Amino acid sequence: MKLPRWTKLLKYRVGFDEESSAHSLKPKFQLYTVMFPGKFVALVLYILPALAAPSPLVSVKKTRDAVPGRYIVTFKNDVNRVAGISSIAKKISPQSEVTHEWDIINGFAGTFTDDDLELLRSNPDVASIEEDGYAHTQAVTTQ
Repeated sequence: MKLPRWTKLLKYRVGFDEESSAHSLKPKFQLYTVMFPGKFVALVLYILPALAAPSPLVSVKKTRDAVPGRYIVTFKNDVNRVAGISSIAKKISPQSEVTHEWDIINGFAGTFTDDDLELLRSNPDVASIEEDGYAHTQAVTTQ
C-alpha cells in the first residue's frame, strides 16, 4: 500500500545485521517519523495558546467602608473548605494570614498583601473575593 506523500507511519523496524554471527546479534533500529500537512500544523499552533491560557482572574468586589488589606474569600461549591484553606495557607507569604473561618459559608477571611491577593484571584478553587468592611446598623425607635 502506498501512503500519501506527506505521511509516513511512526514505527520501529527491528532487524539484525547480516554481519552478526549467531553468538553476537546486533539489532539495528530504524525510526520513521510522522509528517503532517502544513494546514494541520498551522491549526494546531493556532489552537494551542488558547488551550494553555490561564483561567481569568476573579474580580474583587468593592465594599463601602472597606478595611485595607482585608478580604472575604469564598470557594466554589465543589471545593472542600478545610482542604482549600490549608492549601492557600501554605502558599501565602508570612505577612498575610487567614483570620476567620466559618462553617456557614464555604470560605474564609484574612489579611493579604497585594501579591497574595493576586495569588487568590488566580486560584481556580476561588469563586469570589470581596473587600472586608465595616457594617453599620441604624435603628429608629418610635414610642
